[in-house]
Amino acid sequence: MIRALHRWPGLLALALVTLLALSGAALSVFPAAERLAAPQAEAGLTVATLAERIRAVYPGVEQIRRAPSGQITAYWFDQGTPGAAVIDPATGAGAGSADPNQTERWLTNLHRSLFLDDTGRLVMAAGAAAMLVLALSGAALVLRRMGGWRHWCCGAWAAGGAGSRACAARWRGGCMCRLRGLRCWGCCCLRPRRCG
Repeated sequence: MIRALHRWPGLLALALVTLLALSGAALSVFPAAERLAAPQAEAGLTVATLAERIRAVYPGVEQIRRAPSGQITAYWFDQGTPGAAVIDPATGAGAGSADPNQTERWLTNLHRSLFLDDTGRLVMAAGAAAMLVLALSGAALVLRRMGGWRHWCCGAWAAGGAGSRACAARWRGGCMCRLRGLRCWGCCCLRPRRCG
């Protein structure tokens, strides 16, 4: 039963989970790249000083926003026309465009909704639920194969798999696993059992 619960959602969700994983991995690069590219404020710079520098360059500034990456963006109106720019904190002048990265926006839409709006969001939620089912059923299969929680670690080190005998014994406050003369340290056995 558990094997079928692990196999069929896994086969059905293979493409979706792969797409989620690859697009999520690609999206994880953007915050680090933004952090490296953003002009950073010098230590001890106050908000009032920064606001004065920005107001000197952009008199119609209405909002100043700091992103978690340290990037500072200013928003203003110049004769009724809205404007925005990434700000260099040292001068208060614009250091780049505040428009979002088109590649990041495209990847975000793919990752969140497969370009299908609400239907895509439901499909992606089903994919996330499938990953949870796969993780739980996989853990249940490993537990059953290893013989329970007590043998999770000791059985994992056993090269012969479920059919081999792994003997555990306490040794100086720790636990030692033995398999046909092979010793591995740092095992998580709860109590020693006799070899037999």
